[in-house]
Amino acid sequence: MWLPSVTFDTVASFIDGADMASNGSFLAGFREWLIVKVDDGNNLHWTALILELAFPKARSPRKELEACEDHLPVIEIMFQLLDSFCQERQESGLRLIYLTYEKWLRKQSWYKRGWPGWVEL
Repeated sequence: MWLPSVTFDTVASFIDGADMASNGSFLAGFREWLIVKVDDGNNLHWTALILELAFPKARSPRKELEACEDHLPVIEIMFQLLDSFCQERQESGLRLIYLTYEKWLRKQSWYKRGWPGWVEL
């Protein structure tokens, strides 16, 4: 593939485009899988969650990325996470990923009956 520049945002945009071309099936469950990995960030886009994992101790992962001249290490982390997700989704299925995310949601103090998406079990 050819990209105009090798930056985290350019590669992430390419991946988002591939997801859009597949009507959302390419990244289905990826954001939820990342939320469980980060154990936070239910309000974040999947790219922000990757930055949280790439810069776990940073107060502002986005600023850490912007301070890097070379984004390749973070891009490699992104592809490693995407590969791990795809393997898990293939082996365990998308349903287990969403069930694990639902279990994570129910442990959050802010997630209560009546919230959008709440399902009575």
